[in-house]
Amino acid sequence: MKYLLDTHTLLWYLKKEGSIPAIVQALIQDPRNEIIVNIASFWKMAIKNSIGKLSLDQPLSILFSETRKQKFQIAQIDEAFILIVNSLPLHHKDPFDRILIAHCLHENIPVLGIDTAFDAYGITRIWG
Repeated sequence: MKYLLDTHTLLWYLKKEGSIPAIVQALIQDPRNEIIVNIASFWKMAIKNSIGKLSLDQPLSILFSETRKQKFQIAQIDEAFILIVNSLPLHHKDPFDRILIAHCLHENIPVLGIDTAFDAYGITRIWG
């Protein structure tokens, strides 16, 4: 099965902090599952870090390396995602999260994340 990690889930998992529920930990660690991180998550971290809204303990280059070391797939932003974003209702205003929502809708995959605003889009969100 494929799962998309929300940005905070990726950060918490790599840092081994935060409260990732056991079910989410199990899904991420199951070698039969394909864990996907959209490049938009790294873009979001870069922007938030550069404007002081996020403090990264390590450089983004290390986060990329750690993501690859975990065998997570880093997905690019597809044209289809942009077209879906263009038609999404404005339940969630974060442009990076809207890309993640579009990714889930396009590939019909669940997101692993705490953000309940994703629920308004009819995607499956797993958290706890």
